[in-house]
Order: sequence, then C-alpha cells, then structure tokens
Amino acid sequence: MGVHLELTVKERHAENEPIMKMAIIISGVILAFLLITALVIAGITTRVIKSKEEREASGFRNPIRSSSKIDATTLNSVSIKIYGQVGLSVKDPFGQTMEIDSYGNVSPNIIPSSYSCKIGQGAESDCKEFYVNHAESGYYGITVNDAQGNIPAYTMEIHARNYNYERLTKCYENIPYFPGIPHKYFLYYNSDNMRGSFIKGGYATDNKNNPTFLTYANLIAPTIILPAGTSAFSLIIFYDLAIIPETFKARFNDMIISNLFRRNPGGWDIVTINLKDGDNLLALSVDGIGMDQIKTHSDDFLIVADLQERKNMPLPRHDG
Repeated sequence: MGVHLELTVKERHAENEPIMKMAIIISGVILAFLLITALVIAGITTRVIKSKEEREASGFRNPIRSSSKIDATTLNSVSIKIYGQVGLSVKDPFGQTMEIDSYGNVSPNIIPSSYSCKIGQGAESDCKEFYVNHAESGYYGITVNDAQGNIPAYTMEIHARNYNYERLTKCYENIPYFPGIPHKYFLYYNSDNMRGSFIKGGYATDNKNNPTFLTYANLIAPTIILPAGTSAFSLIIFYDLAIIPETFKARFNDMIISNLFRRNPGGWDIVTINLKDGDNLLALSVDGIGMDQIKTHSDDFLIVADLQERKNMPLPRHDG
C-alpha cells in the first residue's frame, strides 16, 4: 500500500513537471520583456533630455514657440465692383480716399493694402473695382458719380470676408442714375462677425429726433433739383432691421404710394415715381423698435422737376 502511494505521487509529479517548466519559461519571457521595455523607455528619455539640452545650448528653439503667428488679418478683405460708365470713390474707416473716374483713371490711392482698377470696355463690360486686404472694421463710404453722359443704370457688387472665413455678398442690379446726383452708400464691415456687417444708404436726415430706420442713396438733401427734362425719379431706400413693416407709409403729392415699397427689414427698394412740373412733395415714415421702445422715423423731401425744358426742346432733324 505504501509503495503504491509513493509511485502515485511520483507519477503526478512527473505529469506536472512539464507544466511547471512551461510556467517558468513564460514568467522568464514576461520578465525579460518588461526589463527590455524599461530599458528602451529609459533610453528614449535620456536621448530626449540630451537632445533638448543640445538644442538649448546651441540656441535652437522650438519652431512653434519661435515662429511668428500667422497674421489672421490677411484674410480680412473688402471688394467693391461697379459695372457701368460711372465713377467710383471709396473712403475707408480712417478717412483715407481713393477714386476711379468714369474713364478708369485712378487717383493716387493712399488706402493701405488696396488696389483699384478698370476691367473691360463698353457700357456692359465696363467695371471698376476697389479691393483692400487687411481690411479694418468700420464704415466704408461708397460714392457713385461722374457718369459719361446719361446712362440708364449701373450694378454694384460687394464682397467681404474675415479671418473666420465668414463671407458677405451683395449684388444691387440695374440702379437708375441721374447725372449730377451722386449716389452714396455705407458698408459697415465687422471683421469679427460678418453677420454684424451691413449696407445702408449714405444719407440720413438731420432730424435729431429721428432714429435712423430709413436711409437713402440718392435723396442726398431735403431738396433735390433734377436735371431739366426729367419726368420720373427713382428713389433708393434702405430699411433698418428694426422697422415694423406694417407701419410704413409713403405719400407723394396727394397720393398714397406705400404699396410700391416692399419694406423688408434689412432690405432695400428702388421705387420709380412720375413727377409733375415744379415742386413734388415726398413724405415717408415708419415705426421701429429702438432702445426697447417703439419710435417713429419720418422724412420729408422736396423734388423739383422742370418738365417744360423737355417740351421746349427742338425735335431732332432727319435729313434726306
């Protein structure tokens, strides 16, 4: 019985011996792997520290810390294009001005990082462009004038972008032009938030009680004297975002003409009205929300027309 037990123990030991050897081998492999890993990490750390010391000793600095930060304002830009045989002048937020006349001649341009040019020939392809890089936030005054003869209309395109890759694009097509009456606009450019940029008319009345809910491009004074023979006038009006459209009213002489206006908040209109000889009275008003209360903007204009000049003009001759 004792001999049988002794043999059984030896047999079990013999059976477990390979397993134990395998466990010892695996443990050794794991320990060797951990040791090698530790040595590699220590070596990398030593090389990194040494490399850093060598760089700093030689005056080398990390490129990220030493290189100049990219000037984000290079992305800030404003482009103004005028299509038609008219002249263009632009005044930047600092009062610096450039001009392109109707023939494409550029006056000395003192606005930094800008250029001006004329593209193409003829009434349809003729284009004047003003472009400024590193554009500053603020108001850009735009004046269209100096027409070659009596042109029917012009088109204005405005493109702007900022360092956030936000864009503003506006196109105003077929704007009627009367010689001798300059058209004025304001572009407010916000380099931090393009949604804060907008275009409005360059003229607002001097009524101190008026909030500026209405601005105009070609009603540039309380009294407008039109060239002799002009029988119709196209007024260019811009609406503030704060207007209450249903309160808008327009009266011309004895007629209510409110229905001719689209009166979209933040939008604009071109409305053509037929004139009578002599004085023509135009009255406009609208309510809007200003300083948490409703206020009223009202304007009165006198438009003087001389229709007799056209009637007295000699008829054209047809020889032959």
